[in-house]
Amino acid sequence: LVTPLLAIAPLHPDCFISGPGPPAGVSTQVKENRTKVELGYLTAVTGTMNNRQGLMISGAIKYAVEKINNCSTLLEDVELDFLYNDTQGDVLKSNAILVDHICNDIAAFIGPEGPNCNVEAMVAASKNRAMISYRCSDPEVSDKDRYPTFTRMEPPDTQVTTS
Repeated sequence: LVTPLLAIAPLHPDCFISGPGPPAGVSTQVKENRTKVELGYLTAVTGTMNNRQGLMISGAIKYAVEKINNCSTLLEDVELDFLYNDTQGDVLKSNAILVDHICNDIAAFIGPEGPNCNVEAMVAASKNRAMISYRCSDPEVSDKDRYPTFTRMEPPDTQVTTS
């Protein structure tokens, strides 16, 4: 992801620094009055679903949003925020939250978490909202004609082999 971004605009060194902050003398000026873009974060922290990852990655998402917002050259006119919701891995609860978020003009979605996400992906596509799932192995959503706004971090079950 970094390589294409470098072709667009050079990134300030503060964009790559982890830990407590940039070294002394490095400017981290970010613009004021940036456009706020809110993301919906649909995760499963509680519930009965096996292998829930929401507890493990929620801190990483918060950290990533902070790093993006504090980078003076990455999305310099935008301030990201996210609205967290625990779907409990339940498709009905997840879709109810998704529809509420769309009605409240949430720009894009991270999640949902679960083995199946085709219903949520279809709803997001119907309203032209991007959806990036960190845990959805549903092979159906690989069809880009039916789910054009969906992408995933986990491969579909049809591409996973045992070793």
